[in-house]
Amino acid sequence: MIPRALVNHLVLCVILLGCGGAAKTAMRPSSPFTAQDAQLFEDAVEFVSDPDALTGRWGDDWAHDLTGRAASSDLIARVKVTTLETQIDPQQRTTFRLTTQILQTLKGGAPDQLSLTVADDAPGYSSIDPGRARLVSEEFIVFAKWYTKADGTVGAHWHLSIASPQVTSRVRAELDRDQPAKTTILKTNVIKN
Repeated sequence: MIPRALVNHLVLCVILLGCGGAAKTAMRPSSPFTAQDAQLFEDAVEFVSDPDALTGRWGDDWAHDLTGRAASSDLIARVKVTTLETQIDPQQRTTFRLTTQILQTLKGGAPDQLSLTVADDAPGYSSIDPGRARLVSEEFIVFAKWYTKADGTVGAHWHLSIASPQVTSRVRAELDRDQPAKTTILKTNVIKN
């Protein structure tokens, strides 16, 4: 006979699995967060929809940053910002919190929703305020780099680029370039009567 406590435990596990309790993707840093990462994942939003229109050094810098982000990101995904909150703490420091729904994962893994924050002393803070109306009306490509916080929890530093066809195409091309060529071997069985 199976002990009642074990049966109850098994029923609870089945319920949790059915409700997605074990389906969360663990966010683990793939490497330490470096000074170079801080320049690429500056908790900022970029509204450049056609990088090919950037001339001179701007175009070169954009392409260089894309290469670095594609290589170093723990997550690259097409997202929709569903909520933008402004939080003010007792010391009057402001933090923006963007809740995003992941529409399509291009690299890595994450839960269905991702919360991105930026404090008023972060380099990317000034990119949020002027574009707040556009944030909740556009789709973006998120480049996220996980890092371990002082309390041991995992957070994300990030960069959002507008998910225009031109930007999306450049991101996909960069990811394809990073992936080794795949060879598919098809085996056919011939059946003789």
